[in-house]
Amino acid sequence: MADITQVYLNPNETNLIKVNGVVRQLLESATGLTSSLSLISTGLIVGKTAVSSTTTTTSGGVLYDKGGTLQFATVTNGVSVSTDGVLGLSFNGATLDNSWGGSNPTNSATSVTMGGLGSSWTITPNYSSRVQVNVTGVIIQSAASVESQVMGYYGTGVAPSAGAGQSGTQFGGQAQLLPSGTNERAPFTISAIITGLTTTTWFDLGLTNVTTGGGTTLVQLHCNAQEF
Repeated sequence: MADITQVYLNPNETNLIKVNGVVRQLLESATGLTSSLSLISTGLIVGKTAVSSTTTTTSGGVLYDKGGTLQFATVTNGVSVSTDGVLGLSFNGATLDNSWGGSNPTNSATSVTMGGLGSSWTITPNYSSRVQVNVTGVIIQSAASVESQVMGYYGTGVAPSAGAGQSGTQFGGQAQLLPSGTNERAPFTISAIITGLTTTTWFDLGLTNVTTGGGTTLVQLHCNAQEF
């Protein structure tokens, strides 16, 4: 037989029980909890309103036992508490999905220049600071035997304009094209999981030519990113 201990919210309420050491019922209301709560040493209590005169919550939370003292656990990181006291995932991760519609990035120098894509490719994380980003496109090299290189970058603040010098932090691998003829092209993908993002972040591409005499152009560019 289950060991049931009745815990009273106040002298007129009996809607919280502990069965075999685990709280089985949701706490429907709690504005006058008494010292009877010291009977609970294990398990979780979900509440919708204030739980004591010293510990309150605006909309919901999770009570837990910490050394014999009941405390509220902060509900964050995409976890939600409904008005009925049900814990769940909020599924509110930020997303980005954009096909670039501006001028095609181009560079004929041997130094890295930015594509100027960051004004459209931005994401603002909601809770996790962790984002997976994927960039696809096509590299075109105008000259034979001149290698094109493409790298992904991210940063915060004002995104670099097209043709600006290298800026931000590199992510993912490096895409390359070494053609045997003129105006050859090749598809590319640059992907990465980036952590530690706490504010609006831009993504961009940097492009360069390994030797002089050529010209790199990027077309059919697309970026998607998702917080998780």
